[in-house]
Amino acid sequence: MKKIIQISLVLLILMIITVGYTSGYGAGEKSVSAYAAAQDGTGTLKEAAMENAPADRQYAVEPDKIANDNKTTDDSKIIDDKKLTGGNNSKVNNNVKDSDKIKDSNKIKAGSGRKDIPASGMADPGKPMVALTFDDGPHPKYTAEIVEALKKNDARATFFVLGSRAEKYKSTINTIVKNGNEIGNHTYSHRELTRLKKPEIQSEIKKTSDILEAITGKAPFLTRPTYGSVNENVKTCAGSPLILWSVDTLDWKSRDKEKIVHRTLNTVKDGDIILMHDIYKSTADAAKVVISELRARGYQLVTISQLYQARDISLENGKEYFECSTYYAGNNKK
Repeated sequence: MKKIIQISLVLLILMIITVGYTSGYGAGEKSVSAYAAAQDGTGTLKEAAMENAPADRQYAVEPDKIANDNKTTDDSKIIDDKKLTGGNNSKVNNNVKDSDKIKDSNKIKAGSGRKDIPASGMADPGKPMVALTFDDGPHPKYTAEIVEALKKNDARATFFVLGSRAEKYKSTINTIVKNGNEIGNHTYSHRELTRLKKPEIQSEIKKTSDILEAITGKAPFLTRPTYGSVNENVKTCAGSPLILWSVDTLDWKSRDKEKIVHRTLNTVKDGDIILMHDIYKSTADAAKVVISELRARGYQLVTISQLYQARDISLENGKEYFECSTYYAGNNKK
């Protein structure tokens, strides 16, 4: 009888352990299934799995869901930044504390005051300059606010737009160009190009190029690959220079004006290419401060083309560009 009781107890314990184990496995399996279900068949992530998205931003397929015109909110879900985009962005200082004070502007060689930069003209190569870039727009409200801030400060920027939004907000595209800013190609639907076959890559880029040429009369010269992801297929199919960045403001993640401002101004240096997204209210608000402060420090705010033109660098199709400091320029002239 004793042996029967002992055997029963052992069996009971084994059953409890087995149930606990399988329950745990079931939970994990559900998580994996949810991640798989969040893909659209091309490997592109939808919102349900955005915590696994690259640091470039938290959506891939449906930007209008995140930046729903004037309904964009700054208290949206903040996503864990587990993966830096591009792999080559080691220059980005991701250790800047939000509590750090803004650097003393006297530490920056500011030149001698402000200088207007013609829409199609040269920046002064003897003075510090940076290129502000804005991805994922245009947005009818926030993009317009940023363009107005640039105009007030005799500044220019480059807007890498989605074809799907450009055809929806044609007047905003015209406003960008009218004020001397540059338009770049950011694909049609924000699919991650490194996951696509060559014909799909070409379609994403060409479709947007055709849309922008129809609106502005000029095809875009520059491309910013989505998520900063580049491989040999992207380099071959782009048919244009690939513009990445040296300062990532992480505006898509924080959605916090002060954090965006501090991160930018504590990191910026001559020749930097700064990444922002003009589909958020917090970014538009931060950009106004950043633009004004950088101009006060003596920086010229120029387009990508003006930045490399001033440093006498010819941009090449299929080549990646992250910055253009005087040191970089001195070692890369033809």
